[in-house]
Amino acid sequence: MQLEDVYGQIFKVLKPGASFVTYEWVATPKYDPKNPEHVRIMDEINYGNGLPVRSSRRGARGQV
Repeated sequence: MQLEDVYGQIFKVLKPGASFVTYEWVATPKYDPKNPEHVRIMDEINYGNGLPVRSSRRGARGQV
């Protein structure tokens, strides 16, 4: 399931006037997947937050 599917389902059941709050950890354009230190930091963020995948900033913006 893609994030857009998840958000679509949330908004489908959200009551009028209600709010939904979430956050996404995303990599900035400076993130270099070939840099071992960058990868280590991202892996630690993912592990510490129980995240299954990383999103790029562009990818996350396209989901909402």
